[in-house]
Amino acid sequence: LSLVEAAALAADDRLVLSASVDAAGSDTPQPVPDDPAAAVVARGRDVEGARFDRRLAVYRSLRGADAVPKTGFKFGADFRTYLDVESVDDLPHSEHLVRVVEPDHRFSPRELSLDVRLAGGVRKEMVFALTAVEGGGIDGSRNGDENGNGDGRRDGNDIADADVEWLSIGRLTP
Repeated sequence: LSLVEAAALAADDRLVLSASVDAAGSDTPQPVPDDPAAAVVARGRDVEGARFDRRLAVYRSLRGADAVPKTGFKFGADFRTYLDVESVDDLPHSEHLVRVVEPDHRFSPRELSLDVRLAGGVRKEMVFALTAVEGGGIDGSRNGDENGNGDGRRDGNDIADADVEWLSIGRLTP
């Protein structure tokens, strides 16, 4: 499992983690949350920074829409999605590549063209997920004890409430 998947499943009580899951090896001297699920979120933030919260919000939004997100790494995207999954042994062709960006992201023409052409080349639609979740809340603040563990951060459940705006681009023509 990726850290994003583990955080989402643990927040939904669908993955049980042992108490040995902690932020060992972390470069930041932050207190380790008592909740193992919160420790996974903390580890994700240590690895990816604010990008982790954005990716987790999008992952949970996709799962909430009954899509099955998988890694899109080999396509240069954050996720690829499957919509009609009956069995993991017989996955259909994925329909979308999803790239997570901040709402104020400025696309260069070259960047946009590369993403859209790559998606088209592998018979997928390019979708951009714009979300402002950063390190704790939609406004990026870490004030308050949002998850009740004393660290002033939100956990995976709170991130599920983040607003995600979807932008789909099917084809670019000059």
